[in-house]
Amino acid sequence: MMNPSTITINIPVRQLERAVHFYSQLGFEPHPVFRGPDCQCMMVTEQIRIMVHLDSSLQHFTPKPISDPSLTTGVVLCLDCNNKAQVDDLVERAIAAGGSVYDAAQDLGFVYTHGFLDADGNAWRLNYMDPNVAMPE
Repeated sequence: MMNPSTITINIPVRQLERAVHFYSQLGFEPHPVFRGPDCQCMMVTEQIRIMVHLDSSLQHFTPKPISDPSLTTGVVLCLDCNNKAQVDDLVERAIAAGGSVYDAAQDLGFVYTHGFLDADGNAWRLNYMDPNVAMPE
């Protein structure tokens, strides 16, 4: 069984500086080494990285056309948070940094979830799983 220590998620963006600013406002740190003129790695945690790419950079990683996240959803990026307040705080920070609400907050008892779109339309869902509430069967 594979047990990778890190994950890097590569996403398309239209304006690199805008994307770096956006993710910096969420508390993600620009990686000091993994960057180029058309890409920048953003550290979510030591184990989770987001690589924001202009199409010219991302095209090096795939023979397929690059999707436009403002028009279609290719993936929904999910992060688990430590509590409901952290979920709401990240959504508020995303909106203040130029993103938008992806969907309304939902409290299902065992999970509290909310989401945002970054400035390019990449979809994020933030979840807080309450360990004191059993999941429904």
